Amino acid sequence: MQQVAKRPFQPWKSPVAALESGEADPALHFDAGHPKWSGVEVLTCVSGGRFVKVMDFPVFHIFRASTPLPVHNVCENHEWDGMHMRLRFYQEFLEKYLASSAGGRQRLFIVSDGMDVIFNDLRQLLDADPSLKDLRPVEAVAQIIIQRYEALVGDSESLEVVFSSERLCGWGGGHICSEEDDAHYPQGSTDSKYLNAGGYIGPASALVRIITWVLDLAAEVKGGAFPDLRRKTTAEDAIAGETDQLFFKMYFWEHRESVTLDYHQSIFGNFVEVENVACRDGWRPRCANQPCCTVSDSFKRFHDVFYGNYVIQGCALWRRNHLPITWHGNGAGKWLWLLSLEELSRSCPFLANLTVQRYPVQPILDLFDQFDTARADRQNAMR
Repeated sequence: MQQVAKRPFQPWKSPVAALESGEADPALHFDAGHPKWSGVEVLTCVSGGRFVKVMDFPVFHIFRASTPLPVHNVCENHEWDGMHMRLRFYQEFLEKYLASSAGGRQRLFIVSDGMDVIFNDLRQLLDADPSLKDLRPVEAVAQIIIQRYEALVGDSESLEVVFSSERLCGWGGGHICSEEDDAHYPQGSTDSKYLNAGGYIGPASALVRIITWVLDLAAEVKGGAFPDLRRKTTAEDAIAGETDQLFFKMYFWEHRESVTLDYHQSIFGNFVEVENVACRDGWRPRCANQPCCTVSDSFKRFHDVFYGNYVIQGCALWRRNHLPITWHGNGAGKWLWLLSLEELSRSCPFLANLTVQRYPVQPILDLFDQFDTARADRQNAMR
């Protein structure tokens, strides 16, 4: 890992700069200077995001403030009504963008979960690249993302969308891939060969095409068609009892000419960790290599798994000298994501300040006051 001189910490985005509604960042006009893509923006759906906390961390505020890119939360003022609600809002937002864009160069959009994702601090990369270090952070970060996106789609005229990948084949509601599901996947270049719909990137037109396909198929399934699909996309522990990730997997299986996966996690890092040993409790997850078992959700091994794979430097989280654009803590990776937030809160100024600002301090102060009152009462009783 190349060591570079540290620049003084300056927040890339003020957490208090969001519009009062919380729906989106203030309008930010910037140009990444790329001949094809004018920049990168982020799309997410978190109902009441500005109020959401996980383990006392203001996770949406952290997500939003961790990137200089504009973040659009299309669900801020809408009550959550299931997975397909967010897709309808994504579809509406992207269609409006296409209707208002005047042609020419387009934006790339990262569509991401917003409650268990954090953007990485890329300043070490910016400082090491003379062509980037003097740009505004939003422009420099957009250029890095565009470079990595183009490296993944290559010279293909048909590849347009890159989905995040993970090491475990399954989806919401505790569903694990069958052998038949697994067979639909091409042989990946790494063990992270399975699609995860928690993050994907592409131009608005391609994203609308995919989202519309998923919504249309989901409507058919909900209407009674394909009973087996209805069973496999039911998530009893979710509001509205539905999950959309299998539909995205199916789109990938049927449209490999236009969709690829981020096999090396250059854009979308994922905290799910596995080892090629059978699970002691008899669970048999589906991984690229068998036997396998998840280790990122093993309480007894958290220390070895986390500190054996990850290094935190300021606000940057590296995995084996690898620095993706984002980190996602879904499913069996949730605990490592929380450990990361804990560690980052000790070394990353913006995350520490956000956590303190949003922490419910008053109950603790009230508790201390009660201790003081009880101590004074005991002292008075002894006189």
